[in-house]
Amino acid sequence: MREWLLLGKGPSYELIHHFDVTPFFVCGLNHVARERPVDLAHVIDVDVVEDCGEQLERNARYVVMPFYPHLNHRPTGRTLMDFADSNPVLRSLRAEGRLVGYNLSSAANKIGTSPVIESRCFSAEAAVDILGTCGVRRIRTLGIDGGRDYASTYHDLRRRTLLANRQASFDAQFAGIAKAARRHGIFYAPLHKEAPIRVFVDTEDAAGLPFRVLDYSLRLQSSIGVEVVPLLGSEPSWLKVLRVPALCGFQGRAIYLRGPMVVRGDIAEVWDLPMRGCDFLHARPGHRGATDRADVLLIQCDRVRDKWSADALAARPLGAGSLPPGATAPDIPPEWSGADAWTRGRSRLIRFDRRAGNRWAAGWTFGARHWRRLLRNALAEGFVRPDELSAEVAAGRMPGALPRCIGLAGPTSDRRARGEQTARAK
Repeated sequence: MREWLLLGKGPSYELIHHFDVTPFFVCGLNHVARERPVDLAHVIDVDVVEDCGEQLERNARYVVMPFYPHLNHRPTGRTLMDFADSNPVLRSLRAEGRLVGYNLSSAANKIGTSPVIESRCFSAEAAVDILGTCGVRRIRTLGIDGGRDYASTYHDLRRRTLLANRQASFDAQFAGIAKAARRHGIFYAPLHKEAPIRVFVDTEDAAGLPFRVLDYSLRLQSSIGVEVVPLLGSEPSWLKVLRVPALCGFQGRAIYLRGPMVVRGDIAEVWDLPMRGCDFLHARPGHRGATDRADVLLIQCDRVRDKWSADALAARPLGAGSLPPGATAPDIPPEWSGADAWTRGRSRLIRFDRRAGNRWAAGWTFGARHWRRLLRNALAEGFVRPDELSAEVAAGRMPGALPRCIGLAGPTSDRRARGEQTARAK
């Protein structure tokens, strides 16, 4: 099946001239259809039709819009057919069978039995959900960027449409995109970036909840598709790290994480860091220090084939907590070290003490409560099944109080558990 290329107005749109896009089906968001032919133009705001209706009619094979389009970035009570009656471009598209409608989650009313497409902030979220609902499983992108700017091609729109929906930045779209990708099993990545993000997790049990919840947290906000691989075995962590480049065929990048931990941000922030000639990067300790610099590593696999060979390691044995040989720098920011106390908006990673077993899962620190929120969400989405949780508790691998702590059992006499349930209800 041919891949789809999703085009937006972000800065990376300018890179389109560096790629042959003929192998792709192309979906263009909003004003993209004024610049180039697309197979599918996705438009939520009817204002876009007013802006570039002629180009939209000429360049788009099909136009897909909500049954209740937005006007001035707000839902309306008028249907798509109402607008088509008064707008000549929409009327022409309807007559030619090129206008397609769908139910958008922002609408108060629904039409027919068409699935409800989700979009919380930006049209890219809905576009990914639409394509996934139609069976698409691979999407590459250009112009679907974070930040607060458009590509220069769309400079004339900056004053009128840039973040006109009052979002702080385009970063807000990635959670919705990632959710649609998880729901439909979509591989999603910018066309100009190495993908997927390969994350190798040092864990003792790939079926255990600590690994499963970390896996879920990695996929929760990532702007690039993620491949999560467990590093199993009883050997020391420093030996597991050395396996990673070979597992990647000594090609490209890889991220190593030493669990148990969860991620609170976009792991692409680490993946996109410049290597500056280094073989690997490690985390820069925060002001409170770090227990182990090797808990998070970004590895350039093709550069360490000889340096991490058996002969090289025999000449320089590693010990617990040691960094592997090779040129390195502490360029992974401290918010990814997990060393500092949680700070709203800064910390991207929370790690837990391995020496405590999994008792921390029923604890009352911020990290434990956040981990349980992730577990509840993973259960709600079907990423983790209730029987998996029950099996972990029954086997003694997770605390017996954990189901009560996440509201899967009746009222508990534990005062703090009741307090958490009450706070969650509020």
